[in-house]
Amino acid sequence: MLEADGILRTWAVDEEPAIGHTLTALALPDHRQAYLDYEGPVSGELGEVRRWDEGTYRLVDEFASEAFVVEIRGRRLSGQVHFERTTTDAQRWVVSLCAS
Repeated sequence: MLEADGILRTWAVDEEPAIGHTLTALALPDHRQAYLDYEGPVSGELGEVRRWDEGTYRLVDEFASEAFVVEIRGRRLSGQVHFERTTTDAQRWVVSLCAS
């Protein structure tokens, strides 16, 4: 989740992020800021939410609505994260993590 102006941009991933890895992420609807503190089951038996890391980020670059880069500083993970929307499915993103 990335918070901006009280809204959380949210993606679901199937594996833990790590520097040097690329993940496929599914964009979810924007969430309210209250969800930053929520951990537990997702309605409709769709899985579970847990906080894996927390910290700050800053937008480094943005390419229309198709791609953007953020610099993250978390307790577990720090570096640059590149988000790029796939051309085959507007909800799927390729997320690449690299050291800064």
